[in-house]
Amino acid sequence: MRCIDIDNANKVLLDALKDVAIDDDKWVRKLTSERMEPDRQARVVVTITAIATVRPQADLLGEAA
Repeated sequence: MRCIDIDNANKVLLDALKDVAIDDDKWVRKLTSERMEPDRQARVVVTITAIATVRPQADLLGEAA
């Protein structure tokens, strides 16, 4: 049985999600992949969770940018 390289599978998946679910894969901070035993049903499970961002301090008085 032929196996696809998991890195290549991630690349194709991220490219397919661009402008559909994410703006650009440069914003992806965590990617977890797992190869399973084949069961004749191809599938991909995608969970997208926004990461809370902290506004950086803009000046010495502590005001946010």
